[in-house]
Amino acid sequence: MGRVSFVLGGLVKLRRQHLLTTRTCVSMRIGTHDGAFHCDEALACYMLKKVDKFKSSPIVRTRDKATLNELECVVDVGGVYDPQTLRFDHHQRGFFETFNTVKKTKLSSAGLVYKHFGRQVIESVLDQKIADQDLETVYNKVYSSFIEEVDGVDNGIQQYDTEAPPKYEANSSLSARVGRLNPAWDDQNPDYDGCFEKAMELTGSELEDTIKSVYHSWLPGKSILLDAVEGRFKVRRAGAPSTVKNYFLSSLGRTFTLSKKSSVSKPNM
Repeated sequence: MGRVSFVLGGLVKLRRQHLLTTRTCVSMRIGTHDGAFHCDEALACYMLKKVDKFKSSPIVRTRDKATLNELECVVDVGGVYDPQTLRFDHHQRGFFETFNTVKKTKLSSAGLVYKHFGRQVIESVLDQKIADQDLETVYNKVYSSFIEEVDGVDNGIQQYDTEAPPKYEANSSLSARVGRLNPAWDDQNPDYDGCFEKAMELTGSELEDTIKSVYHSWLPGKSILLDAVEGRFKVRRAGAPSTVKNYFLSSLGRTFTLSKKSSVSKPNM
């Protein structure tokens, strides 16, 4: 019988028999594969640990199918996507799940967990209840500006539709940094579980920074900008929102998104 690794619970190596005897002590357990890891499952596990019913859950790292079948939640392994049974893998044939009908990027285990638990994760990180409309806005923005990149990288989806080779290497993305946390190929005594904990901490820290930035900065800024655009005819007959031109120049992403809905031209640079 293969050995099973518990992460965030002391990193104690346990045989499957021991694991099953402790079942009455732990209500919910999260399973993922052992060995080398990627950004998506590290982030998926971190997000699950922010959800109330998984806060005290140990993370079991194994590829043993019998052990995985005994666990309450499994991510990035097992070949099954079924939110009803808390199975969140994306490697199986025929899997083409996306975040919504608009997005085309296939989900990784991170995207799957975020799709079903993202709203709870956001409120947990912010430690407050959020109005439904604001929560939905933040939920979609965090996916587009953070989670989708993890999905795309893990699934090997290029950011641009071009065959041209890149002009320089980019190795500082979150996925690349998580990859470097794996033990070296020649490590004589690799501690994959300890390294996986570090990967969870890294991905979780960046996720929380993104959520807080979107909620505390981007969302209020969007509201100010939208109010200015909608009230532009009160300022100038032509309808150009000159009162917020400087804000436009520093917030082009928001400006262009709103301009599609409000018939506002791009600002002159």
